[in-house]
Amino acid sequence: MEHYCCVVDLLGRAGLLQEVCDFIKKMPFEADATVFGALMGACRLHGVIELENEVAQLLLESQLSLCKLLFGAEA
Repeated sequence: MEHYCCVVDLLGRAGLLQEVCDFIKKMPFEADATVFGALMGACRLHGVIELENEVAQLLLESQLSLCKLLFGAEA
């Protein structure tokens, strides 16, 4: 996962946000908080607030799913 996060960070810093989104969709596993965090940082760096908000929502949903998995339905 760490190498995927690095690719997301590098592409994002270069401003290739569409490529980042395509890359994340093609990853062989679900993106985690580090991947979403790298994409959020790139969005902030380049002022793409709409995409940043979408990524923030995905991040919250993924963390909620993780909490439900770890702690049961009451999370």
